[in-house]
Amino acid sequence: MDDLLPSAAKHPFRTGKVCLKMSRKSKLDKMYILSNLYDMVKAHRSASIERSLGYDLLPQLSSTELKSNTGEVLRQAAKGAIAITRHNRTEFVILPAAQYEELVSQSSSALASMSDEFDSLVARMNTPAAAKGFKSLFTARSRELGKAAVTAAKSHAR
Repeated sequence: MDDLLPSAAKHPFRTGKVCLKMSRKSKLDKMYILSNLYDMVKAHRSASIERSLGYDLLPQLSSTELKSNTGEVLRQAAKGAIAITRHNRTEFVILPAAQYEELVSQSSSALASMSDEFDSLVARMNTPAAAKGFKSLFTARSRELGKAAVTAAKSHAR
């Protein structure tokens, strides 16, 4: 039966004379095309990330404009946030101190809320009933664990 198969099917890594010769110029052309394709994909990814973060909604200035017109940029920043770009990518955001303080206070209140939630979860886990449950979990046989998993899945499905 092996005699009926072509040699490439018998040895998929040995294709014999099917190998194409490629000139140095065409190799360089391929490398150039691949490099451009890579740059396009990279630019698309960073642009989509910037859009998801909302940078495209901010007024944008290049770092060169910031360097040459610092006073004007600061006057604009006093009115609202400005995105500073380098090589068409947002690198920095300049915003008024009041906006910064608001962001910090929002994040600290969210952190305090999560901290309170974590403390209540720990308190519930430190009860005698929870300790008994953990002990039974680690001493249970695999069949008992399987039955408990099926029961829990059925109760959650309802």
